[in-house]
Amino acid sequence: MKPLITKCLKQVQENHKLLTIRTNSDGADKFNVGYVVSFNDEFVTVKSINAQGLPFGVFTIKLSDIYGIDMNDNYLRKLELKMLNLKTVYADTPSPSFYSDPIIDFRKILLNAKSQLQMINVNFYRDLGIYGFVKEVGEEEFMLDVFNTDGIYDGVSVYLIEDIKNIYWDDEDIRMINLLIEKK
Repeated sequence: MKPLITKCLKQVQENHKLLTIRTNSDGADKFNVGYVVSFNDEFVTVKSINAQGLPFGVFTIKLSDIYGIDMNDNYLRKLELKMLNLKTVYADTPSPSFYSDPIIDFRKILLNAKSQLQMINVNFYRDLGIYGFVKEVGEEEFMLDVFNTDGIYDGVSVYLIEDIKNIYWDDEDIRMINLLIEKK
């Protein structure tokens, strides 16, 4: 019997809250997320939710195979926010008109992001990626107000335009960060 785990399973079931169930002690980074449907002294049944916030099926496991659970952590709170805003996070948005310009480059994208107050994700050749709003664009450099993936302001950064590998204009991660910023 696992009295604390059982107590927590009952609590999340009664409050219809997400939890993370860890069942593979060899790979602690592997887990399942979902809502407890039912449980007893031997088994737990969970309505699983995938990382995109969508239903992923129902599974039943032995209570004895559970070595840990997480509740109300940052990952679960972000997943709940995503689930409440699925239409926003996965909206099909049209490509900005400037992308059809035959002479497009990173500097033009940065300038457009600045003028449209669009958060972007910039990835560099040095295995670095940042999210932010463009503050300034020069001939060789640009400046961003940087935010982390939790929507928390993380300072100002300046980088060389020539070091940019790619720019994401509007994707799931950017939409989630914007939701987290709006929530604050």
